[in-house]
Amino acid sequence: MKPVPGSWEEFQRYGDHMCADVLEDNRPTRDVLNMRRIAGAGWDRD
Repeated sequence: MKPVPGSWEEFQRYGDHMCADVLEDNRPTRDVLNMRRIAGAGWDRD
């Protein structure tokens, strides 16, 4: 198992790298990364 990034900034760099250099640019990937659709799922209700 890979170690967890040590800070929020390290996690953001890791996420940016994964999105820019590792993940394949296709419809399923874009659907998962589209935060507006995720927010619309009802997770962030007050």
